[in-house]
Amino acid sequence: MRLDALLPNDKRLSPAMATIDIRGLSADSRKVKSGYLFAALAGVSGVSAHGRDFIPEAVAQGAAVILSDSEVPSIQVPLIIADNPRQELAYMASRFFDYRPENFACITGTNGKTSTANFLRQLWGACGYAA
Repeated sequence: MRLDALLPNDKRLSPAMATIDIRGLSADSRKVKSGYLFAALAGVSGVSAHGRDFIPEAVAQGAAVILSDSEVPSIQVPLIIADNPRQELAYMASRFFDYRPENFACITGTNGKTSTANFLRQLWGACGYAA
């Protein structure tokens, strides 16, 4: 998907950036593949690492674009700066992964989650529901 389809009418995109083909999105540099957009996000509570620390690794893995909350010196790929990159990533993900089921079920608890999920999948499948 082209970058301008993920961020339509975005004035931050130069004409050259707009045509970049994005093959995936990731906030984990270890999961970046060629053509991915890497979102360099601030860590969650209690974690001192920031995604900016992993930009060189993401670029080495093939990141085509970096999303960050600040300037990043000396990177070889286009950079998009956002006030809230986490929110921006969520917006892009909603466009990139356009299929969302109307209904979904979550199973929580300490014990029995896998068994419950398997029972429900079989039950719903027998009733003709995709699961």
